[in-house]
Amino acid sequence: MRISHFVFALGAMICWGVAPLFGKAAMLRIDPWTGLAMRSFIISLIMLIWVIVTGHFRQLVQTEFSSWGLICAEGILASLLGHLAYFYAIKYGMISRVIPIISAFPLIAILGGLFLFSERISRDRLVGAIMIIVGIIIIRR
Repeated sequence: MRISHFVFALGAMICWGVAPLFGKAAMLRIDPWTGLAMRSFIISLIMLIWVIVTGHFRQLVQTEFSSWGLICAEGILASLLGHLAYFYAIKYGMISRVIPIISAFPLIAILGGLFLFSERISRDRLVGAIMIIVGIIIIRR
């Protein structure tokens, strides 16, 4: 049985909705760099165990250099710089204000898809993007 992408999306939504609550609680006692280091360490350990147990380690070491470079760039942007900015945002800001702004990242992805991959923007996606922008403006007040 295949799980629908919608179910995975709902799972991600729930996890990403609850995670800032734990992050904010931790940021009350530690600095963002320490939090990011702790988070990255445990995730790296879990992922290392996962690739070894599932037999994906061979694919990991056989992956071509260009794919490694792209994934490293993605990791630096998302997991290092993005999450560091996220930790600073939740440490010094209200979750209810910063998370909706952070969650507007699809706007950047839509533009990137348009310019880098020649993806088409449908009327519905354009309306959705406008709604995201309007939502950010409303939340910032």
